[in-house]
Amino acid sequence: MAQKKTLQRLWRLREMEEEQSRLQLERLVTDRNRLQGRLESALGRKLRVRQDFITSVQGSDRPGRSGAAIEMKLAGEKAAALVPLLKAAPGPRPIAIFEELCRRYPELGAGTRRTLERRIR
Repeated sequence: MAQKKTLQRLWRLREMEEEQSRLQLERLVTDRNRLQGRLESALGRKLRVRQDFITSVQGSDRPGRSGAAIEMKLAGEKAAALVPLLKAAPGPRPIAIFEELCRRYPELGAGTRRTLERRIR
């Protein structure tokens, strides 16, 4: 009879140890999932900050564009001056048009010339 009670106690201890091990594993899995979510969130924030920085440096809503393309995008009033020049001469050379625009708008960058040539053709 003493053996039976001892075995029952040992069995109960074994069940309690298994339950504790199961609870520890569940807690570890939960902590791992929470940490993984935080890491993914931090990575997303890092990528957004990097993208915002690139956008602010380039001054464009589309990263990867060249400085000349950005200048052409921001040159709205200059484009209005370009249309009469294109209509006036039947086949103007892009370099001549660029020189005329540089004369009218000295702040126009030299990198705009190649973009202007591509867009006129």
